[in-house]
Amino acid sequence: MGFIDWIYTSPEYREKGAASSLLKAFSSLLDRIDKKVIEIGFSDDIEGLTEFLESEGFLISENSERYSVPLADA
Repeated sequence: MGFIDWIYTSPEYREKGAASSLLKAFSSLLDRIDKKVIEIGFSDDIEGLTEFLESEGFLISENSERYSVPLADA
């Protein structure tokens, strides 16, 4: 499993592809070392983060503040 402790993009740089590009690069790295899941820690107070992660295919873990997705779905 790969884990991103925290992800944040400054409001002025949102919706320009930076976070999506980072997630894709991280996914490619994990795929090369045969890891199957990416997990991301997050904070509810970051505007738009939940929607962004859901749009990238991540699902929230029950009773947790983490999103995870199998790499095959990333």
